[in-house]
Amino acid sequence: MKRLYYIFLVMVLAILPLGGCSTQNQATEVVSISQEFPMETSNSELSESEVEGITSTVLDNQIITTESEEEVISNSSAIAILNDAIDNINAATNEVIDALQYWNDNDFNTAEDILSYELMWTDIMLELTQLANEFSESQPSEDYQSAWATIHDNILDGAMALVECSSLDADNDGTITGSEAKSQLELGSSEYVIYMDSALTNIAALTLAITEDSQQTSVSKSISTSQPTSVPFTNKYGTRTTICAHAGCTNYIASSGDTNCCTVHSNKCAECGCYIDEDALFCIDCIVEALGQ
Repeated sequence: MKRLYYIFLVMVLAILPLGGCSTQNQATEVVSISQEFPMETSNSELSESEVEGITSTVLDNQIITTESEEEVISNSSAIAILNDAIDNINAATNEVIDALQYWNDNDFNTAEDILSYELMWTDIMLELTQLANEFSESQPSEDYQSAWATIHDNILDGAMALVECSSLDADNDGTITGSEAKSQLELGSSEYVIYMDSALTNIAALTLAITEDSQQTSVSKSISTSQPTSVPFTNKYGTRTTICAHAGCTNYIASSGDTNCCTVHSNKCAECGCYIDEDALFCIDCIVEALGQ
């Protein structure tokens, strides 16, 4: 389903007209916005330099990656961030499609109109940059950090690709022709598609890897905690399931020593300390050793 956004985006690009400036612009291509309505007129308080200044100020002040102390997060938190990233990328892609469609559907008759349209793209860039910063501020365990960094770079590159769409005056000559604007929109949005497709592919792969590793770890822990530690059974008077010889006792006999009783009803050899019958004082081995001396 997520790839459908990009298919639709390509379709929008395919039908993108040469300009959204005016009907005359679309027909002639050579009539610039500034020729139809000078950026510095009595009807507009914004000059060309002011428009560029506002746009660059927004970019300089907001399109940045933050340098913050990284927090190592759990696998479950990493998956939550990855899932949120998918939702945010899809939302941004919808906004890209809407912005392209807005260009198709509207005429732009003042400098303010153009600035407002360019700032639509800047807003999308800011959203994506904020998303990239979330990956900078948190880090998964070491095994996943390389893939995590790649996703961060994919998202940030996608955001910066939209710089083309937020600055329709490609050659900075103060005029924007229909073909010039179309070229900027195609360049920025097509690069955006490439980077976001890579981001979604890498997110899916990393999510799968973390999920599988977490499941394997969970199974291993379950096995290790469910199996009791094996104690060697060396008592020659029975097996692990031999019942204690003490009247009325239902415990199993001690696992070691020379006894047919459980550890509760056995004595301990006065010489070596091993378990012996409840009415004995020494184990067989110690008696034999003493006789040999």
